[in-house]
Amino acid sequence: MILDISRQVVIIWEKTGDYFLETAIKNLVEKIKKQYNIEKIYTIGTSKGGWASIYYGIILNAEMIISGAPQYYIADYLNTNEYHRKILKGIVGDNIEQSKVDMLNNKLSNLIRNSDNVGKIKFIIHYSKNEHTYNEHIIYLINDLKKANANIEEDLNSGFKIGHSYFVDKLKTDDLNNSYQNIVKYEIIPLLKEYWIDDEEKVKEYSEML
Repeated sequence: MILDISRQVVIIWEKTGDYFLETAIKNLVEKIKKQYNIEKIYTIGTSKGGWASIYYGIILNAEMIISGAPQYYIADYLNTNEYHRKILKGIVGDNIEQSKVDMLNNKLSNLIRNSDNVGKIKFIIHYSKNEHTYNEHIIYLINDLKKANANIEEDLNSGFKIGHSYFVDKLKTDDLNNSYQNIVKYEIIPLLKEYWIDDEEKVKEYSEML
């Protein structure tokens, strides 16, 4: 689990443009996977974290990617107001050049079009057609995934939403694994049982993912 605690920098691209953080994250995940004999990787995220879950999920050849209301053209999204513009500057530098905006906007779409991993991964995209990101981002993301023959499950405005609020301020940095498992066991799984009260198989399927 990788947390963007500061909420100021998306782990995408450093100001220097050398992709050090991207490489470091990939190497870290691969090291942990090897160290603990982990067979499958699942990436999960929402909003700009949804972008990251798809991007790193493809790079790491994840078993499954679960993304909620993700942005697709992330530079455009971050360039809409001063608060988000600070995050954009943390990625591309204080001088927001159009060439850097275009590069960041196309970063995920280029990966989807060119990676052989896309067809091997199960994508679950949760979104609503009523949110502004649908017409500006999600419709293009789904279209590109389908063109790449991705295995997609569209979770369209089902009402079954489990957001990051379940984990914020509850995860203990000195004991991430146990605190995460406790949240899943005592909060998330009971909620799944309420959602699918007549579908034990679905509860089992999603519980095992967690």
